[in-house]
Amino acid sequence: MAESQDAYTYTAKGLADLETSISPRRFFTYLDHAQRNREGAVGWYLHNARLSKAIRFPLEVVEITIRNRTHMALTERWGDNWPKSKGFRKAAAEKTLDRLKEVYGKYGEGAAVDRVVASLSFGFWPVLYKDRYRETLWRGRLEKFYPNLPAEKSLEENLSEMDRILGLALEVRNRIGHLEPIFKRALSPEHSEFLTLVGYACRTTSGWLRQHSTLQTVLREGPLVMREPFFLRKAHKSFKTIAATIPVSDASRTLIEGENGFILVETDVGPVVVDSSRIGNWVMTKSADGIVDLDGTAVAEVAAIGAATPLVARRATLSELFAATSASGSRYAIITEAGKLGEKILGIVDLKSLNA
Repeated sequence: MAESQDAYTYTAKGLADLETSISPRRFFTYLDHAQRNREGAVGWYLHNARLSKAIRFPLEVVEITIRNRTHMALTERWGDNWPKSKGFRKAAAEKTLDRLKEVYGKYGEGAAVDRVVASLSFGFWPVLYKDRYRETLWRGRLEKFYPNLPAEKSLEENLSEMDRILGLALEVRNRIGHLEPIFKRALSPEHSEFLTLVGYACRTTSGWLRQHSTLQTVLREGPLVMREPFFLRKAHKSFKTIAATIPVSDASRTLIEGENGFILVETDVGPVVVDSSRIGNWVMTKSADGIVDLDGTAVAEVAAIGAATPLVARRATLSELFAATSASGSRYAIITEAGKLGEKILGIVDLKSLNA
């Protein structure tokens, strides 16, 4: 779907592999737009894919609406079997007849008209709004099938406007079909024109399309993939997580067996990073009590002393990361998408290894 709920980590090799798969020539458009930043280029490529997906639905509604209205007009003018009628065949352009011939060649000369209509590509229909069909098909008939056309405009003006928007829809559809870039297009006003065209036929359908189209949302969001900040690249992505009810003795063994020098404790107030230094400090606070019961004390007690572990957003600056850890007095920072509780943890930053 060209989108993911999880952050994706790019490596130099991974980016090179993607460029090869996409092809350097096709990738160049996005690379150039991202000022030679390969990760940024991938972000624009994914954004283009999301735009293509979002505009496809409005284009489908345009195609179906125009196809059905034109079919109704043709049927009224030349009868139920209009593709075979002498009147239509006399009025039609040679290319139009060639397309019908291809469909009948595939399904047989006795194919039902509904099947023929459904098999014709979108490119078949805009041609029927050209000047050559103005008198033979649309004079006295256009307003019947498109009741919401501007009443102050002439037949010629309305047909010209419909022809223009249909040409635009066909152009966008063909670019998507050939997997070409559309992210530089003025998609928002083009989308509005598609809504207008559908509205000429049916305002209800146009309103329904506007309500369910996701194009404006995708345009507002922009590229979802951003270059990972330096601190997230160096963050620990694999770590041990334990419940706050685990005994300190078990937590210590998990810590020793781990590779990062810390464990993550899930407490009622959020995740807390616990390392050997924190456990040692906790032991020191208990020294006055005599024997420290590691088996009978939950690690939540260790997590409760000392600095809280700040949550930092993935797109934060390095200065914002340092400000968050400085304010809390923590050596660690937990990275999530927006720096909020309840979000998936993307990595844990250790300031000592970050500065190494």
